Amino acid sequence: DLPEAVKRYHFIPGLQPQFDFAITNYSIPFYQENDSLYGLNLSLFNNGWDSVSNATCAIAYEGEDTLYRQVTTQLAASGGMQEIMLNNLSPSQNLGYKKLHIWITKINGQSEQNFSNSSIAQTQFIYISNYPKKLLHEVFSSSTVGNAKAGVENMSAILKGQEQDYTYLLYPMNFPNFGDPYYQPFCGERFLYYEATLAPWLSLNGNTQWGNTNPVSTAYTSPIYQQQFKQNALVNMELSLLRNGTQFKVSGSLKATVPMLNQQLKLHLALVEKVTYNNKRNTNEKEFYNVVKAMLPSAKGRPISFSTQTEINFADSFTFMGDYRLPASGDPNLIIDASKEHSVENFDHIYA
Repeated sequence: DLPEAVKRYHFIPGLQPQFDFAITNYSIPFYQENDSLYGLNLSLFNNGWDSVSNATCAIAYEGEDTLYRQVTTQLAASGGMQEIMLNNLSPSQNLGYKKLHIWITKINGQSEQNFSNSSIAQTQFIYISNYPKKLLHEVFSSSTVGNAKAGVENMSAILKGQEQDYTYLLYPMNFPNFGDPYYQPFCGERFLYYEATLAPWLSLNGNTQWGNTNPVSTAYTSPIYQQQFKQNALVNMELSLLRNGTQFKVSGSLKATVPMLNQQLKLHLALVEKVTYNNKRNTNEKEFYNVVKAMLPSAKGRPISFSTQTEINFADSFTFMGDYRLPASGDPNLIIDASKEHSVENFDHIYA
């Protein structure tokens, strides 16, 4: 069996070209708002016999003008890989499906000598959305995590004054030292879904971002928030919450603004307590905000599909049973049994 490097090396009958960059992998956003800049990543393999210090890329939507962008590489030797990023690209102003072509035109100022492997094409969907995106922050932490307060303070400074533009959910975890007394099994399910390993752990817009010993306080910055906030939402959600004692009914609708090609979608609903106090332990925190108390119908969510419609209506309910109890910790033998008791400190503070 041939080595991997030999397998991917593209031989051409005759002399080996001096300049031959092959595009082996790429990342291009499919949905693209017409008034937002975008970026793309290219993986290049040097099939030529000469080293490469720079290359010129051409980018064009089918039937539109061509943009040329020169990039500097890290002196990719023959048989070497090179990753490049093209930022601040302008999308087509024509809405709908548009084919985007990208190819290498020059290497070290000389013409690319093998165009058969140095060009790609991908369809983008150019759209307009009037629905601002509300950024979802999912934080996995515990009242026994000693370094969590610094992360909370950092995020509070970034999010201050933008309360209408984001959602913040805190999942209490059962570690270290059996962790937070408000831990529930659905918190662990969400933790495993993101393949998280440490606390605190932050997921932004459904994607794991940081998992270091103190990730939120050191890595999350205002520019990251602003970059995520730039593009509008692909789906608009209307939501209402009705309360009858300890029963909460959640209903609403989802309206797609673009064709939703991915039909493996799920809707997640959570009941959240705005602030809790009784679960404080050995950290410097005295209160905890936006603590998740229930997930409807479960942590796995509800499958949804826009294949035959552009609007979906939904409804679900949850009843907090029995009386309030504060467990000693997140020990599986001590946690709340939701079938007969609850951990809600103030039902007036519950929202969806």
